[in-house]
Amino acid sequence: LTNQIRPADLHYFHSFPSGHTMAAFTLASSLGFFFPRYRTLLLISAFFLSLSRLFLCNHYLSDLFGTAALGFIISWGVHRSVKHLVQIKPIYRK
Repeated sequence: LTNQIRPADLHYFHSFPSGHTMAAFTLASSLGFFFPRYRTLLLISAFFLSLSRLFLCNHYLSDLFGTAALGFIISWGVHRSVKHLVQIKPIYRK
């Protein structure tokens, strides 16, 4: 999306968005909507995965924050859309 190259000159690809961070935050926030009890643990694990991308000099800090926000917005939008399209009724056992 941007023409900013990665911090380390090992890769010639652009640094934004981070694919690892996008996958981690999209998955963590999507699972967090379905399992609110584990939401904090999931988001903390996604945060540490994104920090590893920073320490390996593959991305800038601004790339990681932007990608994390983008991943959360995507999962929130999908969750909201699916929630309105598909009405799941709980199954009760007698």
